[in-house]
Amino acid sequence: METPLQAFDRIIKELTALKSKVFEFKQCSNPKCEKPFKRISKFYEVEKAADGRSSWCKDCQKGSAAKSFKKRKGMGV
Repeated sequence: METPLQAFDRIIKELTALKSKVFEFKQCSNPKCEKPFKRISKFYEVEKAADGRSSWCKDCQKGSAAKSFKKRKGMGV
């Protein structure tokens, strides 16, 4: 028979395993984004944002930064 403390530990372990299987998703606000719904981990953390994450995903931000860098350097886009 399982003691209450053992049952509590078992439930905590099961919930931890379940939590690792659940992914939170967010929509990228860039209209040119190929896959607008991405995992929360694909967004940078921003203090001033309402949900604490940027509105554009990391891929879109990196692409935009590379494009503007090329424009500044006159490398063509």
